[in-house]
Amino acid sequence: MLLFLKTMKAQDSSLLAVWSRQPSWFRYVAEVTFFGLIFYLVQRIGLQFASTDLNPNISAVRPVSGVTLAIILWRGYRLWPAMWITGVISHIVAGNHLFEAFLIPSGGVIEALAGVWLVRRFVGPVIDFGSVGSVLGFLWWGAIVRAAMIATWTVGILSWRDLPPDQFALAWLTNFVGGAMGVAVFGAFILSWVQPEAQRDGEASLVETMVVFILLLAATVMDYLSLMPLTFLPFPLLVWAGLRLRPRAVTTAVMSVVVTALYFVHTGYKPFGLIEGDNDQLQLVMQVFVVCVAGTGMVLCAVASQRRRTLRATAELSSFQKAVLDGSNFSMVVTDDDGVITSVNRGAVRLLGYTESELLGRTPALIHDPAEVAWRAREVSAESGRNLEGFEVLVWLPRQGKADEREWTYIRKDGARIPVFLSITALSPVDNHAGGFLGVAVDITARKQAETQMQAAKSAAEQANRAKSEFLANISHEIRTPMNSILGFAELLQRHIIEPAMKKQAQMIFSSGQTLLQLINDLLDLSKVEAGRLEIQPSPVNLRSLAAEMQHFFSQKAEEKGLVLTLQFHGPMEGQFHFDEVRVRQILFNLMGNALKFTDQGEVVLSIGVEEESPGLCQLAFEVRDSGVGIPPEHLARLFMPFEQRTGQSTRKYGGTGLGLSISRRLAELMGGTLLACSEMGVGSIFHLTIPHIKHDGTLLSNNGHLGVPGLLGTVNLIAERDESDATELPLSPSARAAWLRCATLAAGPWMTTWKILLQAPLFDDVEQFAQILQNAAGEETPRPLREYGRRLAEQARDFEVEEMSISLREFPDLVARLQRGPAAGSNAMPLDVGS
Repeated sequence: MLLFLKTMKAQDSSLLAVWSRQPSWFRYVAEVTFFGLIFYLVQRIGLQFASTDLNPNISAVRPVSGVTLAIILWRGYRLWPAMWITGVISHIVAGNHLFEAFLIPSGGVIEALAGVWLVRRFVGPVIDFGSVGSVLGFLWWGAIVRAAMIATWTVGILSWRDLPPDQFALAWLTNFVGGAMGVAVFGAFILSWVQPEAQRDGEASLVETMVVFILLLAATVMDYLSLMPLTFLPFPLLVWAGLRLRPRAVTTAVMSVVVTALYFVHTGYKPFGLIEGDNDQLQLVMQVFVVCVAGTGMVLCAVASQRRRTLRATAELSSFQKAVLDGSNFSMVVTDDDGVITSVNRGAVRLLGYTESELLGRTPALIHDPAEVAWRAREVSAESGRNLEGFEVLVWLPRQGKADEREWTYIRKDGARIPVFLSITALSPVDNHAGGFLGVAVDITARKQAETQMQAAKSAAEQANRAKSEFLANISHEIRTPMNSILGFAELLQRHIIEPAMKKQAQMIFSSGQTLLQLINDLLDLSKVEAGRLEIQPSPVNLRSLAAEMQHFFSQKAEEKGLVLTLQFHGPMEGQFHFDEVRVRQILFNLMGNALKFTDQGEVVLSIGVEEESPGLCQLAFEVRDSGVGIPPEHLARLFMPFEQRTGQSTRKYGGTGLGLSISRRLAELMGGTLLACSEMGVGSIFHLTIPHIKHDGTLLSNNGHLGVPGLLGTVNLIAERDESDATELPLSPSARAAWLRCATLAAGPWMTTWKILLQAPLFDDVEQFAQILQNAAGEETPRPLREYGRRLAEQARDFEVEEMSISLREFPDLVARLQRGPAAGSNAMPLDVGS
């Protein structure tokens, strides 16, 4: 039968190829006939061991129950007709009543199909004899539950007619044990051979398997031929088989023991070394023993197989992890909870110069700089309030569930010092201990060298820049004096030369000299600022007089171009304001000159506002607005850099050096103020100068009792938010104003701290994360300048635009100042972001 089953299983056999070419109905009839014959023979064998004292249908040996279960699990439900037909024939041949001959097989078919369904439902269509759960499920549902169903049905039918009531319990137990034995022995044997078996390592060799088989058969034979009670002698051998042999070998060994025992029982020998005794009871006890032995053997085999699988998987994983760790360039050192090194990878061996055996069993003190550990010990002791030293200094943070990441110095075996970045973490906790620690270190020697070189280069560049600036600042008088002489003589030539051609040439000399002098003045001012040689000298100033002077100076230029030049005042202008009039005048001259230069029609407006900060101190705001060509966004970001034109045009059309706005912003910063810009192409531009903490002689209260400069930021907003769909402006909601205030507070506090760090080391990922925080600071009510600034900065970081990102980062203080001034009063428009 086993040969036939293996032939049916082999997909490449010639017999199976011939079989597959036959009609399906023929294959089905042949299969039912063949397995029906097997069922009939197995059932007749079982009836040979029937308990004659009870009933010829009651037997403690029922191999058919296991055979039917295994074959239906293997071949499918379609074989139930073979089982039913052979059952009917077998009972008729046994001389049973015709009613019983039909009824008992019918119940047997039902309980067999139910048993198969239970096994498939709770265990699976394939029994894994290497899994404890699968084996236990098969024994429970296939052997115990199904045998109980068989015994209940069969004995129930027989007790109706042929079985006395006082023998019901013994008959049920006998039939139950026979059914369980059939499944545990014969069913397991068939399934282990017809199902695929995974190749496993660590099991017994063929020689060991044959030795176990021979000893098992010998022990079984000795039990029946000897007068000594040796029935339990095969048990330790089955334990050996379960722990060492493969599932197929175990089920075959159990099968051989059972078949041998059945042969001796059939020939009249008795188990347990007994000569006298009831055959049926002895047979029942023997089968109970067989079921226990078979079940124990299969469970032990599953346990051993599962353990071998786990050990193999663990070994493979350990080998893989070891290969990964050894292939890493990082140094990895593992210690136990007391600080003794238990494992190192090849990276640590390469880095430290020690062999693995020299490191194992030592402490990290071997590789750490004692001075650094002592310094860290003082720091940790002060923070923890406890006197910590040695290894505890390194693992103080990891014991709290945190990673300790910092720079250390490793000492190699040859004494060389290696700077490393070390991360120490605790392993899985065990019994309220850390369970050990893992230290992962990376050699940062190359990074340190690069940082040193970069710092040296930076210092050299800064020193060279300071030397250049100091040189220009020191020779400012020597440069200006000859240029003033040239201009003076050129002006004299213009006055005394009468010939038109020569007069024009003298005029060109004078004009070119003025341009060159302006460039020299700008360069010298810029050099003084960079060298720290330019000092702010406050003096009492009358704002109205300053504004009138600006208007008078630029009025002729405005009239020549047909422009309207307008002055606006916001707040009280009376009294004296103490600030550096020369530098403010220089900034306003630059701003007004640019506004007139880049405006061909419309107007140029100069607005001046005053807002009280505290008694005796105020903030001044100057705003220059034009209706000129505007500034493209891509040029606006670079507007305040040296040698950058306002709209990016060449000097051929508009002239200028590109230094005016850069100098103006630096002068504003020297005075503690800010210079901001916003623009829209085709609409115009606005430049806003703010100077805080201005000393004022007098009171700033206006006639209506209001302070501030409501018009200035309002004009910024009108240009910034010009849109047909937003013609009506509504006040900001209270929640939006609260969001604005919250963002301004964060910008001046935590965000400013983060910005200072990024300014020193602008890593792209960190900048992008910072930009996203700004962009989504208050959800839907995030102020527009903050949102737009964050969006632009994030895009530059994602696109690796180094120069543009650096420029945007330097604009953050301007944005902070904008946020601190708050939104425009009575307007839902947000101030434009600086530089966008």
